[in-house]
Amino acid sequence: WVCALYNQRAQLAKQLGGASASATGVPPVVSAITDASSGWVCRDCSRSRRRDEAEGEGEVDSSMIKQCSLSRELEDAVEEGLREAGVSCERVAVRVVSSIKCVSHAKEAMVQRQWSSGEAYPAEFPFRSRAIMALQRVDGHEVIIFMMYTQEYGDDCPQPNSRRVYISYVDSVRYFRSQPDGHRSTAYRALLCAYLRSCRARGFQHVHIWVEPPRAGDEYIFYARPPEERRPMKREKLRSWYCKMLERSKADGVVLKYGGMLEEFRGITSARQIPLFKGDQWEITVPALLEEEGEDGDEAGGAGASAAGASRGPNAPLSPHGSQSSSRPQRLKGLAMCKTVSEDLVNKVQKQMRRLQGHFLVSTLAPLAEGETVLEEEGGEVSYEVVNSRQAMLHHCMRHALQFNSLRYAQYSTMMLLYEMMHPNAPASGAASYCLPSCLRGRADDGSIMIACDVCDNWFHTGCLLDVPAGDESFVCPLCIDAKAEYIEGKLAGGCFSDLIDCEEGEIAAHH
Repeated sequence: WVCALYNQRAQLAKQLGGASASATGVPPVVSAITDASSGWVCRDCSRSRRRDEAEGEGEVDSSMIKQCSLSRELEDAVEEGLREAGVSCERVAVRVVSSIKCVSHAKEAMVQRQWSSGEAYPAEFPFRSRAIMALQRVDGHEVIIFMMYTQEYGDDCPQPNSRRVYISYVDSVRYFRSQPDGHRSTAYRALLCAYLRSCRARGFQHVHIWVEPPRAGDEYIFYARPPEERRPMKREKLRSWYCKMLERSKADGVVLKYGGMLEEFRGITSARQIPLFKGDQWEITVPALLEEEGEDGDEAGGAGASAAGASRGPNAPLSPHGSQSSSRPQRLKGLAMCKTVSEDLVNKVQKQMRRLQGHFLVSTLAPLAEGETVLEEEGGEVSYEVVNSRQAMLHHCMRHALQFNSLRYAQYSTMMLLYEMMHPNAPASGAASYCLPSCLRGRADDGSIMIACDVCDNWFHTGCLLDVPAGDESFVCPLCIDAKAEYIEGKLAGGCFSDLIDCEEGEIAAHH
């Protein structure tokens, strides 16, 4: 058998260089290439040629992923943190492998409820999804040692999510190598502290962290981790780890304060003030409490229902959903929520916060000092379909048996993931790929409005298209137009475009 990491051309060049060195007494690093066809080649060009040939053989590493200001800042922070701790190791490479615009759609119960404040609840919350990857070269090959997925809700997002960051998933494997050992936490804490510092500099005010260790048998990001890492971690231990990181950021002047959900939202007057993030526990809990309220019927006979009935009058038309006594449909249609009902809902939410105490951390970032300006977002979209979401990466690894249960497997899995990222047009992932290659939403179905092509049946985000058909007009996507230009122009008719072009069978045959 042959190892998948074996590079025949690089190995032969290495052996040839070693044989030449033993015969001439000159080390291979300073020997030059002499070729009858190309003449003498200097040492630097020889080294460059070998590197180019090795890359041509399919070797991929993190250097092929473009860096941005955030990745450079995080990478430098990890290096500085390790150096301050007196740790020597191979440099940890940090890359932002996904930075795409997404939308979180509010639950129907939240949108239809008329809140006591009188404000309508937003139907959607735009945010930027980020994936941050850390790699280290171990025994000659790079290994992914850390992954983090975050959601950044900026100024363009309505309250209560505006200027908040949600760290949804953090995962790592124990292949970090250093001298002395035992400094994985040093590297990861330095990375997270640098990320919080970047969030503060970019104008964010709060960072939410989900403290939920994977249960036995669960996989968050890395598939088939080593058996010794599959033992479930206690939530108290994970929370303590995050608290140490936040204490360090607090000492650096980045974090002003931090605490649990109940401590942060103890003084709220409406459940509308609680931020709900995509995939978050509270995105499910708060709407569920609203629906539970609508089913018990207590509010229908209370002051809120009486006041609503009096305002409508005895001759007011019935609700389209039923009679005037149908409490839930009426309330969802916009009847005002009285103060007692609002306080009752807040009490129920806070009761859930006490029950889930320790599951979440909310940190308030220190305000910018006088003279500090908000940093503008640098760079455009970064989208690699295989890592745009933690589900995409996990499912790809599961389909292709890319495991992390040993160092050798992890090296191979890392190489294959990087190769998949570098060749986005190769259908290796086997997953559905929506929209255009230049899609602003990572070619994923994020819940935004999409339209299907009448030719290829693929779906496209209307926000990524220059021309969107109106009404029932037929739609042919730009990919089909480019790929089948001759068909569209009528030079040749056939295949799936035969329905779009009026050609007689004889005319079609005449073209062949």
